Amino acid sequence: LLRRRLFAYLALATVLGGNAEQAARWYRQAEPLPVEIRCELLQILARRGPSSGAAAAEWTVALAESLQGAEGVPADLASQLPTIVAEALAAAGRESEAVERYRRLAEAQPNNPDVLESYATLLARRSDRPSLERALALWRQIERRSREASPRWYRAKAAIVSLHLRLGNREQARKILDLLELLHPDLGGPPTAETFRALERQAAAAPRR
Repeated sequence: LLRRRLFAYLALATVLGGNAEQAARWYRQAEPLPVEIRCELLQILARRGPSSGAAAAEWTVALAESLQGAEGVPADLASQLPTIVAEALAAAGRESEAVERYRRLAEAQPNNPDVLESYATLLARRSDRPSLERALALWRQIERRSREASPRWYRAKAAIVSLHLRLGNREQARKILDLLELLHPDLGGPPTAETFRALERQAAAAPRR
């Protein structure tokens, strides 16, 4: 077990360093890897998140999927596996798969604001109108359920305005910005205010439709 753990952590350090091929070789030396060690590796990767790069994200997906339904996985980690997979798929650039995973998560956890926000953010990266309209609907839902003037509420407001502009709804975007500035003149303070100022400039420059 000690030898497997050594090679497993060598593989982890190597993939985090960006050498996926060498990491795979180290990992093969560790196999078959017990559930306990796979859980340890996954928790490290999940804590580091998308900043670790695409190769590490692919590892995260593989480890998380190997643990789904496995015996010996701690209950708290088991409950997080679907979200970990969805986040890692997005970080790995597997957008369509990530969207589908988040769609399922949103259906299963309709009151989870973190899931809804991640799903909406991912959809907003796309350029097709149905995805943007779905993202807009999700952000409206998030806004309604968030405490007014909270960080999430301001993020939702900014996303809603941005999506209206991308969908060609300039006047609606302008109305939201005007009302927001009337009720919250500081626009959430820096750096949130800078985001809204940039959106105001976009709204002013956008053609009328």
